[in-house]
Amino acid sequence: MLIAVQKKYRDWVVIAIGVLELKALLFLWGYSQFDFQKFPDETWYSIWSRWDSLHYQRIAQHFYTRADLSEQDFHFLSHFPPGYSILMSVIHSAGPSLVVAGLIISITAAVVASCVLFELVHQDFNNRPAAFRAVVFMNIFPTAYFTNVPYSDSLYLALALVAFYFMRVSKHFNAAGFMIALAIFTRVVGIMLMPAVALALLEKYRQKELSFKQMGILLFPIAGFVLYLYLNYISYGNPLFFLQDSASQSHTVKLGFMPFREAVTTLLAFCEQPLTLANDSFFRMTTGWNSAFVLLTTFACVCFIRRLPLIYSVYAFSYLFFISSMTWGLSNARYVFAIFPLFVGLGLINNRVISLTVMSAFLPLLFYFSRMLVLGDWAF
Repeated sequence: MLIAVQKKYRDWVVIAIGVLELKALLFLWGYSQFDFQKFPDETWYSIWSRWDSLHYQRIAQHFYTRADLSEQDFHFLSHFPPGYSILMSVIHSAGPSLVVAGLIISITAAVVASCVLFELVHQDFNNRPAAFRAVVFMNIFPTAYFTNVPYSDSLYLALALVAFYFMRVSKHFNAAGFMIALAIFTRVVGIMLMPAVALALLEKYRQKELSFKQMGILLFPIAGFVLYLYLNYISYGNPLFFLQDSASQSHTVKLGFMPFREAVTTLLAFCEQPLTLANDSFFRMTTGWNSAFVLLTTFACVCFIRRLPLIYSVYAFSYLFFISSMTWGLSNARYVFAIFPLFVGLGLINNRVISLTVMSAFLPLLFYFSRMLVLGDWAF
C-alpha cells in the first residue's frame, strides 16, 4: 500500500515537472518572438495577456460595474461568469499583479488538470502508459497555450476533470456537483456537463443505489447557474442578458439551433476555393481553423465511442453540439480543448506510429498559434 502511494506521488511529481517545463518553454518561445524594442513597456509575461484576458482583469478589479467603460464594453462583460476573476482578485490582493495572478491560476490549474487526467485514466482503464499519453496529448494540443494565458479555460478544464474523477473513481457525487457548479460559475458552457450527470444518476438508479443524499450532484450545478443568472439580473436588469447581448452584437458568437452547420458550410466553401481561402488569413483565423478543429474532434470522438465509457462520449458530444451550434464560432478551436475525452481516446491508442503522427501535427501548431497570440493577433 505504501509503495503504491509513493508511486502515485512520484507520477504526479513527474507530470507536474513536465507540465511546468513545457510552460517555461512556451514562455521562452513567446519571449524570443516578440519585438521588445518596438514595445518596450511589455514584459515576458504581459505579452500573454491578450483579448479576453482584459475582460477577466476588469471583472476582477471592478466586478460588473460600468465606470469608464462604453455601454458596449460594459454589456460584453456579461458574457464572462466571475469565477475565474474572483480567484484572480483574491490572489491579486496578496501582491501579484492581475496578469501574474491570472497566470498563477492558469498554470496551477494545468498541473492539477494533468494530474487528475492521469489518475482518471489510470483508475478508470487500469492503464498507466495510456494515462501518461493522455496527459502528453492534452498539454501539446494546438490550443493548449491557453493554459499559459490569463483565461478561464485552464481552470474550467481542471474543474471538469475533478468532477469526472469524483463521479467515476471516488463516487463522491455531491463533491462532483460542487465542482460542476464552480465550472459553470467559471464558464457557462459548464452546463454541458449536465447530460453526463443525468447519465450517472440513471446508472445509480438502475443499480438501485440512488439516494436523496446524492442529489448535490444535481442541486449544486443548478445553484451555480442560477447565481450567474442572478448576477446578470442585478447588474443588467435581465437574468438572460448575456444571451440578449450576444444576439445583438455583430462581433460575438450567437447560439444557433443546428449543430455543425457553420463547420460544414465552411468546409464546403473551402473545397470550392481551396487555394484562395488557404491564403486568406481572415478566413483561416475566423471560421477556417475553427471549423477544422470542430470537425476533426468530432471525427475522433466518433472513432473513440466504442473504447470509452458512455459517460465520456455523452460529455464530448453534448459539448460539441453546443459549440458547433454557434454562428461566428471564432473561438471553437480553443473551446474544443475542454473536450478531455479526446485526450483519453488518444492516450488509449497503443500504436507508436499513430501517436508520433498526432504529436508531429500538434506541436508545430501549438507554437504557431502561441506565436500569433503573443504578437497580438487573433488566435482563438
